[in-house]
Amino acid sequence: MKDLYTFDASVKEAYTSYDLVAKAYQNIFQRIGVPFVVAEADSGNMGGSKSHEYHLISPAGEDTLLTCSSCGYTANEELAIGKLSENNKTNNVTINIHDNTNHTSNDNATITQFDFTAFDKEGQLLHNGKATTVTSPGRSINHIKVEKTLRQYLEEQNMMPNDGMLDIMAIQTKSDNDTIVSKQQQPESNHVFIDDSVQSYTISSTALSGGQLVMHGPDHFRTASAGDTCASCSDNNNKNALTTVKAIEVGHTFYLGTKYSKTLGCEFLPTDRQQKQQKQPAEMGCYGIGISRMVATAAEVCHDDRGIVWPGTIAPYRVCIVPTSNNNKELLHLADTIYDTLEDVTLYHVKNRGLFVDDVLIDDRKQMFGAKMADAELIGYPFIVVLGKNALESGMVEVNQRVQGEPNIKHKVPIDELGQWLYERQAI
Repeated sequence: MKDLYTFDASVKEAYTSYDLVAKAYQNIFQRIGVPFVVAEADSGNMGGSKSHEYHLISPAGEDTLLTCSSCGYTANEELAIGKLSENNKTNNVTINIHDNTNHTSNDNATITQFDFTAFDKEGQLLHNGKATTVTSPGRSINHIKVEKTLRQYLEEQNMMPNDGMLDIMAIQTKSDNDTIVSKQQQPESNHVFIDDSVQSYTISSTALSGGQLVMHGPDHFRTASAGDTCASCSDNNNKNALTTVKAIEVGHTFYLGTKYSKTLGCEFLPTDRQQKQQKQPAEMGCYGIGISRMVATAAEVCHDDRGIVWPGTIAPYRVCIVPTSNNNKELLHLADTIYDTLEDVTLYHVKNRGLFVDDVLIDDRKQMFGAKMADAELIGYPFIVVLGKNALESGMVEVNQRVQGEPNIKHKVPIDELGQWLYERQAI
């Protein structure tokens, strides 16, 4: 994992640092050459108010992204917002709130209920309650959004500290008028979250003998789905539908604010002489790229029926020299000479940049040429230099350039120009 943390004196400066790192991350993935997307994301347990994920598109991905082909809007399923047509919204929902049960009087809504308890960091119980979420039928509840809204409310009302714990229990879902029985007795508060797809509703709490009734919304408390209208486009009177794509997360950026700096005592004195010399917590950012995950994901994304097709920027070796004969001493000597020449060219260019790389190897195994070529394609070297008798007779070598899903592109290159030819194609 490549980790990075930033510490700034103000929110504005922290956002500037965030944007600089985000741009650097995009440059990194662009240079790698693997298709990627940047998605708005939920900060989760990390906290903070700004978060983006960096994904490589892959059908084997564990994340679902919703994206708009028109404006480019992309967000993780847990954060995505989609608008519904009037025909897909619901009306006349009656919600009965009881101490121990909750149900609708009709079947035109989806209801989710859970009990919750709030603790301080020492594990002391501070508050207990019950939460009910209502949305249009057939739509699932975005529990992350609901829990985040609930946590924020409890913190603002001083019912739990911002470093406390929120324990969610016994989530149950009903889409008809069956009764949902709560395990929790005598809740201190009853929270109702109304999704903005519910246009009209009635709250009936006549059977509620105790506990404060708190209403939240209407807001986007449902999980967005493919086919929903893009919220960004619909604001401009366009009606583009969101689509889903599977992806693998390989990087993440978070703006953390002062959540951790306050707890850790990471403070500083302002430089402004006009201000009182009172310590302030630093504004933090947290950033990471999963190096090993990125390599594995690139192999998953960049392959065909012959093997891996490594992007040249992250290939373990970019050039593999394959002699066609294991017994021709003159040919093997030429392979060694070309290897040394290419290494010299590589070192000449990278030393000026303060780097060291080793991008060339020779397949000198005692195997048949066909087996060596099959292995070279399986491993995924971007360039395979084939040395046959023609190289001895005419001074020309055949360079096979690996292309995903297509036959190798074959180039005839003079041996004395091979180093420059490969360098121009960023092979060495």
